[in-house]
Amino acid sequence: MPHIKPSYIICVALRMILFSIKGLPEILGKDSYYSSLKRGDNKDLFIDKCNWLITSVYRSNFANEQDASYFQNLHSDQLKKVLGGRYYKKIINSLSGVGLITINEKYSLKRFSKSFAITDKSIKLGIEKVEIKTKRFNSTLNNQIRSEFDSISNDDLIMKVLVNTAKLYLVKDFGNYMAKILPSVKAPKPIDHIELLDIWLDQVNTFKVDRYSSYFDSFLELNNHSDPYEVFKLPVFFKPKIADSGRIYHIGAAVPKYIRECFITKSGDPIYEVDMSSAQPSILFLVWMRFVKSKGKINKATQNELKLCKELFLSGSIYSYVKENSGYYSKYSSTEEYPKLKKEILTSLNGNNDKAPFVRALVDLFPEFMGWIKEIKDAKGYQAISHIGQKAEANIFVKVFQQLPENIFSLIIHDCILTTENNTELVRQLLVDRLKELYGDIIPTENNLHKVFKINRVTLERYGNKII
Repeated sequence: MPHIKPSYIICVALRMILFSIKGLPEILGKDSYYSSLKRGDNKDLFIDKCNWLITSVYRSNFANEQDASYFQNLHSDQLKKVLGGRYYKKIINSLSGVGLITINEKYSLKRFSKSFAITDKSIKLGIEKVEIKTKRFNSTLNNQIRSEFDSISNDDLIMKVLVNTAKLYLVKDFGNYMAKILPSVKAPKPIDHIELLDIWLDQVNTFKVDRYSSYFDSFLELNNHSDPYEVFKLPVFFKPKIADSGRIYHIGAAVPKYIRECFITKSGDPIYEVDMSSAQPSILFLVWMRFVKSKGKINKATQNELKLCKELFLSGSIYSYVKENSGYYSKYSSTEEYPKLKKEILTSLNGNNDKAPFVRALVDLFPEFMGWIKEIKDAKGYQAISHIGQKAEANIFVKVFQQLPENIFSLIIHDCILTTENNTELVRQLLVDRLKELYGDIIPTENNLHKVFKINRVTLERYGNKII
């Protein structure tokens, strides 16, 4: 594959693509309103609008890693703007009437809108990508996308995210993610190939395959474009959002792991990440240590736990310490089980079941710290812990992301920053400096903080360097 320089990329507008349910026109043939439409262009326009609604629900599920049956809120103002004030209810009723979507009628004025979900029937029929049929709706959607793009173009932080997302290049290796997400099946007894195929198909997570395939196909389309506006046109795209915590939610952060492994830059450089070791517990340790210091005089037990937590933080070894010193967590002994260990620890910190065995195991190891966690949950609700962690995380990573030069590739993914190998030390040093700036009162500045931030390659090794 020839080397592609960003300045030479031809910026041809992507064809507008939407998600649809396989066989949608035939299924809508049973709907009285759709059947009453006599002109072919009106039927096509109706299909386009149905596909937009389906896309909006699917896209939200993909971004939030929720299965297709999860309800997604769509505000009536947006529905009216895109589908038309006179017709949006007809479209909703038609899709609902033929059993392709289900509606949650509950809503609260100024708090949350009605929500919609894809039905099991739709999931079984399957998702497909289709082109918009009519020039009229293509124009409507282009105008809406341009309006949304213009509305955020003055936000330097969001534009930096979009500009760097457009610098990504996806190696065409769909076999990488397919091999990792499809199940391997062992037959319980000798059976023929057809029976084995039936067993395998029953175990395939169709929605997961659809999610991966949709992201993969969308980013392949982006390979020949460097304009951040083209990112807006991807069918999986959702408008970036900066949460109250300061965390940024965007399409680059939502890309599934096994697709991220296939990313390089459009200059052909493999991608690396600089992230915080044991990020969420590490950040909560910092907040807790500051809380302890504010109390003034502390007892011997708290002093010992404070010393332990500081050592674990500085060495980046919180998860390994938990695994090696807890009877409960020691069951996660292999590298393959690391994600399960991490998930249970994070559930212990952020969840609402204080009596679960995985919570009690952490209480045994860190009684003072976990006592502080419980006090906050009791006073403010269990969600308060994740809010504290995310706010502290954003205060570190977002600030550093903003400082990085515009002429290098960088992309923030919550508690890590993606960049190229030659810029990893720059990113790590800025993160270290930011950490000292924020927490120098509880972490002496002479401490070496480089173990707090790890550098890992994201792009698969087999892609090598400068491969395009």
